[in-house]
Amino acid sequence: LSPLVLHPASCPATDISSLTSLSGTILKLSATKPNIELRMRIANGNIATLLMPVAMPVLTTKGRASLADLRPGDHVIVSGRPDPTAALVFGVSSLKDTDLAPFSKQTGVIINVGLEGTADYNAGKEGQSYTVRFGKRTMVVDIDPGAHITLPNGNQGTASNLKPGEQIQVTGVHNSRLDEITSTSTVHVLRIGRSSATLNQTKLSGSILKLSMVKSRIEMRIRLTSGDVATVTLTAQSPVYMPGGRASVADLRPDDRVSAAARPDPKHAFVYTGQWVKDTDLTPFKNQSGVIFGVSQETSGGVTISKESRDYTMLFGKVTRVVDVDRDTRITLKNGRKGSISDLQPGVHARVTGVRNKRLDEVTSTSSLHVQ
Repeated sequence: LSPLVLHPASCPATDISSLTSLSGTILKLSATKPNIELRMRIANGNIATLLMPVAMPVLTTKGRASLADLRPGDHVIVSGRPDPTAALVFGVSSLKDTDLAPFSKQTGVIINVGLEGTADYNAGKEGQSYTVRFGKRTMVVDIDPGAHITLPNGNQGTASNLKPGEQIQVTGVHNSRLDEITSTSTVHVLRIGRSSATLNQTKLSGSILKLSMVKSRIEMRIRLTSGDVATVTLTAQSPVYMPGGRASVADLRPDDRVSAAARPDPKHAFVYTGQWVKDTDLTPFKNQSGVIFGVSQETSGGVTISKESRDYTMLFGKVTRVVDVDRDTRITLKNGRKGSISDLQPGVHARVTGVRNKRLDEVTSTSSLHVQ
């Protein structure tokens, strides 16, 4: 018999160049050195990795926004090109966030001011977060150095001019799901005043609105059951509890349901020093076997205590999860020797122990990983 000749298979050029439409919810946002990585849970339950340049525009229901306005949990519609070398990885050409809408010339009163340098995953957009009461609604308002601030006398101001008690008029982008002003284009100071708001509870409960890291301190904004917003200051060592065990500050995620013991700041309204936090969305994740499906680039942003970390997409049976691995994770190779993050590549089978967020179905931290 003549030999059977097999020719390498390849994707048709039309498949690689064609745009694909995806819809789902944002699981995780990470700033890497070349771009922004977005992990998204799509309709069939899989997780897609989207690669976006920092300057890429974002569409809203009635206007435009930026990548700094995106938040985990947002509902998005994406058009992108598949990466021919990696499954479920896309280069994004357009993105629409249906939870975002314009916020135009709304008047409110500043309740408190966050620490200077407060940043989210996008390190280039450092600024401050303010708690502002608009009528009966209390919102977090994010103001970065690009916002145009006007004082009552018409002169241009800076963020240092914005104090508790001042009445301001705000224009920016509103996240209707979180009720947060995710970015601010203009702030007009209408009147100087003093804040009379107080809240002296020592036990707080609600859902996390925002997590920001400032040097060694972490600010957690909580939407309380009363509708008010409290700012709780934590450190990397602050105790975090979950049903059935302990977690860490790095496991906390926006939208998580939490309770906290805290000491009120006598000089600032709705500001607290956290003593401990309990997150009821977290649960232990013990010795589960999975296979690595995709690997992110090294992250350089977000509320992460460890500087060197990567996100992995792993398949556990029929369930796909994002798994966070950092330099503190104990990695053991097949031969029993100590491994490193560089040993974890697509196709590697491993048993994972850590902490899982039930709401997101994300392994938010990994204490040990055994290559099989």
